[in-house]
Amino acid sequence: MASRLHDADGRVTIPGFYEDVRELTEEEAKSLASVPFDEEDFCRKAGVRYLEGERGRSPYERTGTRPTAEVVGIHSGYGGPGMKTIVPAAANFKVAVRLVPDQDAEKVSQAFQQWAQEEVPAGVELTVTPHGGVAPLVTPVDHPTVRILSGAIERVWGKPPLFTRSGGSGPEEALGRVIGAPMIFLGVALPEDNFHAPNERLNLDQLWRGILAAGELLLDLGSLKVPA
Repeated sequence: MASRLHDADGRVTIPGFYEDVRELTEEEAKSLASVPFDEEDFCRKAGVRYLEGERGRSPYERTGTRPTAEVVGIHSGYGGPGMKTIVPAAANFKVAVRLVPDQDAEKVSQAFQQWAQEEVPAGVELTVTPHGGVAPLVTPVDHPTVRILSGAIERVWGKPPLFTRSGGSGPEEALGRVIGAPMIFLGVALPEDNFHAPNERLNLDQLWRGILAAGELLLDLGSLKVPA
């Protein structure tokens, strides 16, 4: 089942998985394509020898703009020291699905469960246990708040930012939907900062610049004319 989750082109085989995916705008695609990318350096920092993913898509597209389904765990039988000859009666694998606009978490979950039921051979009892999900979110690059954020970054770093997208899980979509406001991020972490890893760090020069940019951003947002 784990091997059949993707086809030979690296695309997810769950029926209907891509039907609601929102494609990049021309401006977004142009910005993404202009971001420098050194695949050899990226692999070195990631600790891998080569990159996998949806064929025909750049690494930035794969990691930030396209939906994914990753096998994040497989377990069956005895894995401790020594040897046991008992044939295992049960096995499990865990799948994490990253959504993009305009996919629906519940719809994708139901499609996955239907796919899984059809994949198991006769005589195998299957149990699928969902662990929740969050809706995807993207703030358009031409939104007034994004333009203000870009201006703050340009004043502090001396050049305008290029836009990519980033996958993650959090309350951003719900927060923006409930308060009726766009979500923008002023991130100052560098790729080599190893965020969420045991040896994560934060470059102090980036930290000080980030504080200055945050001040610029708040002042500019305060002057933004918005409807009541």
